[in-house]
Amino acid sequence: MTTQAAARSILRTSPATRPGAARAGLEWRGPGAANPRPTRAISVFVLSALVLVLPACQMFCTDAGIWEPVADMAPLEASVTCTLNTHYEKPDPLNYSEVANDAEHAYRAYESQAAIQAEFGDDVLQSDGLASLIGLDYYIVTTKRAGREVQLVAVAGTDVYDFKDIAADLAIDRVRDAVTQLDFPEGFSHAATVIDKSLAGQLKQDVPVHFVGHSLGGALSTILALRFSRKNFEVSATTFGAPKVTSLRSILKNPWVHELPIHRFTLDEDIFGHWPPPRDNPLNGSEALLANYAQFGQEWILTTQGRCDFRDMREALLNTSVPTQALSPSSWNLSTHAPELYVERTQALAAPKPKRTPAPESAPPASE
Repeated sequence: MTTQAAARSILRTSPATRPGAARAGLEWRGPGAANPRPTRAISVFVLSALVLVLPACQMFCTDAGIWEPVADMAPLEASVTCTLNTHYEKPDPLNYSEVANDAEHAYRAYESQAAIQAEFGDDVLQSDGLASLIGLDYYIVTTKRAGREVQLVAVAGTDVYDFKDIAADLAIDRVRDAVTQLDFPEGFSHAATVIDKSLAGQLKQDVPVHFVGHSLGGALSTILALRFSRKNFEVSATTFGAPKVTSLRSILKNPWVHELPIHRFTLDEDIFGHWPPPRDNPLNGSEALLANYAQFGQEWILTTQGRCDFRDMREALLNTSVPTQALSPSSWNLSTHAPELYVERTQALAAPKPKRTPAPESAPPASE
């Protein structure tokens, strides 16, 4: 498998058929907006079926006695509790306007380079070299966050319309990253390495860097934030519907990862935060659980009721398996991964709330 093939994303549905674009007031102008290939539906179904079948096989083997659970979870749970109490006891305050702006940048990153150039003019830097050649697109703009000038890097996922691209992205074997010493999925690691080399000559070290991205772009944004933090950059990241990027063992053995301001936004109905699926059965005990991929960073759930709820990170760290009953492929739960849906919900949070007019006080009774 070549580096270029492993770097392709299977975590994005086609923008042309996403149902929320009109409601968000956005027009898709990126690849795939016209004449989508007929194999797109097959690609999305195959991916969803894989996400569904792998944990189902795991559950079957457990019921059949092939795997036996062991009772060695107490030390691991204690370690997770210590991590939670140290780093995730109190959520960071959110600026909903900045979150909505990040979501729109993550959405815009999928557009063509010409469209992005037209949008931002000469002030934008875009992917070049090998990153641009193999379709790992991103752009850099200077903006303000919390009153400070930052370099915002918006990373796109890769368009996928055929089965061979899906097959290429199944490179989820763990590889040790030389920069961070963390375990990353092979495909994500190769893609991040290509973008890292392209960014090296474009970012200023004395200006903070903020990474944003949706789906694969969110995963790569997280890895890039981790990498550039080890190169003495001041970094932060905001991701939307991002898959897991490292193992639970790496998360617990490297407490510095929790010190980075990484905020993950997801939807309860978005199934792609569970990718990559577990490779080792968690019921075999803590050693197997430690080898599986897990989420980290502060997680916020954008609800259909217009709320933004902080998630208990114990579940994200310890539950590295996939809730099979929630992963049945359907047009409904696949459409909930669309980036414009994240734009819609974050814009709703950022919109000024109408002030309630107090009810008029009743007039005092007339005196006789």
